[in-house]
Amino acid sequence: MTDSQPPLRAAARDAMRAALLSVARDVLDTSGPHALSTRRIAARAQTSTTAIYALFGGKHGLTDALYAAGFGELTQVLGHVPTSADARERILALNRAYHAFAVARPALYVLMFERVVPGFSPSAASLGAARASLQPLERALEAAVSSGQLMVSSPEDAALRLWAATHGLVSVELSGHVGAADAPGMLDRTVLNLLAAWSTGGHGEFQHAGA
Repeated sequence: MTDSQPPLRAAARDAMRAALLSVARDVLDTSGPHALSTRRIAARAQTSTTAIYALFGGKHGLTDALYAAGFGELTQVLGHVPTSADARERILALNRAYHAFAVARPALYVLMFERVVPGFSPSAASLGAARASLQPLERALEAAVSSGQLMVSSPEDAALRLWAATHGLVSVELSGHVGAADAPGMLDRTVLNLLAAWSTGGHGEFQHAGA
């Protein structure tokens, strides 16, 4: 592709966009976010950097697409968690699925939550995709409140608190401060502690971290 070629038709543009995004995800997964360069991605996709600028507006636009795709994938993963009549089991399963997603795609997860690409800030639409990933957890908390299993004034606030707790544990695991063998149990205890505090009456007993 050169600057002198006519604009791509819609189908060709979509195909090229998908191909570039796929290559970028492969580079991210295999080499990390610092390896994301327009030259490297264009070369692997057998095109020129012109295509990246035409379709994404440049490196930051491509990064934004990766960011949004990551949260879209996370939302799908959480959306496939089976429902349960037990609120604690449902919420615990959602947080376990979140953790599994993060450790399976560490480079993508880091891109989603840390500003590892200099100068990049997610677009409003991509931030909306990130916020949408909380909806399965919010719905689970709303159901728990409706059924009387939990008592929280704001399921949205409770979801943010669970997200913050789970994200914090994932982050220390990915940075090597918590072992992979210990992290799942720590996550379960952290979530169960919060759910105990939110049980009907708000007087749930907290589990000791070493339990």
